Amino acid sequence: MQPCRFRVPSCSRRLPVHITTVYPTPNRMGDSHPIHGGGVVSSEPMLLQLRIEQLEAELQEAKALMVGLAGPVRLGKQKNAEIGVGVLSAVTPIPTPSPPPATPATPATLPKSEHSPGADYTPPIVETFDPSLHLLLILSDSALPLGSFAFSSGLESYLTHHKFHSSTTNTTPSPPQQPPTTLLRRFISLSLSSLAATTLPFITAAYSIPNLPSHTTTHSATSSILYLSDTFDATTTCPVLRRASTIQGKALLSVWEKSLRSPPQSTSRSPVDISDLITSYRHQSRNNSPPHLPVVWALISLYSNLTLHQTTFVFLLNHTKALLSAAVRLNVIGPYAAQNILAAPETLEMIQRAQGVGLRVGVEEAGQTVPTLDLYQGRHELLYSRVFNS
Repeated sequence: MQPCRFRVPSCSRRLPVHITTVYPTPNRMGDSHPIHGGGVVSSEPMLLQLRIEQLEAELQEAKALMVGLAGPVRLGKQKNAEIGVGVLSAVTPIPTPSPPPATPATPATLPKSEHSPGADYTPPIVETFDPSLHLLLILSDSALPLGSFAFSSGLESYLTHHKFHSSTTNTTPSPPQQPPTTLLRRFISLSLSSLAATTLPFITAAYSIPNLPSHTTTHSATSSILYLSDTFDATTTCPVLRRASTIQGKALLSVWEKSLRSPPQSTSRSPVDISDLITSYRHQSRNNSPPHLPVVWALISLYSNLTLHQTTFVFLLNHTKALLSAAVRLNVIGPYAAQNILAAPETLEMIQRAQGVGLRVGVEEAGQTVPTLDLYQGRHELLYSRVFNS
């Protein structure tokens, strides 16, 4: 397009006049928007001034947005008589009414925001911790130094004899060999049944002796405890099992003397001091009548303020864990399989069934219900090679 020119009329005062060109001015939508015959009369100083005003307006709008005071902005158009174009008016945010002055509030009465991280937080209710639960967890720990790591309670002899019997069978057809896991589950069931009839009655009797009305002094209670310990020693026919019980009983007394004795945890109303009773039983036990594990276990559990149900259940649970630990070290099962058996509902059912039987059997009725276990434990010392002491 060829530029067109026009003449500026002369006036009384001569001013510098710039001859400018007129081009079609595109609007914001890209279409031509002619003004005054299809063009806009402009000059370089005026365009620069309009651009400065536009930048100042945008700067004010940006500042208003940053401080959170931005609102609808009015962009007005004003007539410019000299150039005939619309100019952007100054950007003025709509004034917002100022909030009324709030009264100062204490932190406790300040409302919580819906987006606050602690808006829906409710402090937990603090429960009272029973100190006997602490002692219960300690007594059920496998790390308790009772010497159980050195004993398998006849499991090693039981597995060895079954393996020897399977390897020396003749050519006649025989039933398929049972997997080691099946043999282990069967042995755990037999061992718990034997323990319920031979050991749990003495735990129940030792637990109830200090609370009997006939025992008003520590001396009389100690005499009854010693008699009960001698009875258990006489009814334990297997010498290997008797030796293991005395070793673990002495170890448990050492643990109580060095770790569990102070501070005292017993709140029993019995007239007999349980701490003095344990100490007297420890000193009066002789080589021909050493302390046994079930008697010591009952006294320390009573001293720790455990119930009879807790005392017997943890004793059976520790025995089950000792058998599974021995099975892992004998490479019968792995550690994960041992935990799977321990956590199985069948294992819990076996422990509860043995506990129910043991609580109904008296000392006079105590006896071995699985005689073959005594045979397996007795023949353990005759094995060609062995890992455990029993």
